[in-house]
Amino acid sequence: MTYNARITAIGSYVPSHVLDNAEPERRQDTSDEWIVRRTGIRERRIAAVDEFTSDMCVKAVEDLLGRYPVSVQDVEMILVATYTPDFPTPSVACLLQHRMGIAATGALDLNAACIGFVYGLHVAHDLIASGLHRKVLVLGADTASKIVNYSDRTMHSLQPMRGTRTEHRAFAGCPASDVFDGNCPPAGFSALSVGRVTACGANSAGENVLPFGGQCVYAVSDLSAHGV
Repeated sequence: MTYNARITAIGSYVPSHVLDNAEPERRQDTSDEWIVRRTGIRERRIAAVDEFTSDMCVKAVEDLLGRYPVSVQDVEMILVATYTPDFPTPSVACLLQHRMGIAATGALDLNAACIGFVYGLHVAHDLIASGLHRKVLVLGADTASKIVNYSDRTMHSLQPMRGTRTEHRAFAGCPASDVFDGNCPPAGFSALSVGRVTACGANSAGENVLPFGGQCVYAVSDLSAHGV
């Protein structure tokens, strides 16, 4: 039997620190006009030194709860799409479950870089359509500003997604099957933990940075010709 899935609530969060194109202009041989013409980027949001992906997820869920008369306590699965988790383990989804006090839910991170949130929506839809779960939280969140090499012109100037953002959706469906129970208690994440690896920016040795070949990714040299 196939069930219908629908988006029932939406939330979001971005950090307050804005980095506009004036900063790359000061650091590198580039300009606001050059960046905007090729990418459309005018500003980026930068996470605070003590702000990590799970922190942004919590704020996105809080934003959702403030907008809609819904609860997350009956969520049966949390999916977080991210390539910048707080730790290798526990997952951001587990940290979110713990901090939101959700008594019993599955919790899973997905890593597919920029397209991760779209895959998260696909997985959530299928979990509900199959009857496996009734309600799923999907978040796409990255603190990519912590792994940017600010001395690399191709990385810092060109990447539109290398700021920081969080998106959040709540899916709901019809009653689901109880054949599989993937739930875990919210405090269980502390049983297996590896130290935090997301440094704030690149260090002098070039560690914790993300390589990027701007000319290969942005094959279109001038987006203004395409109405951007």
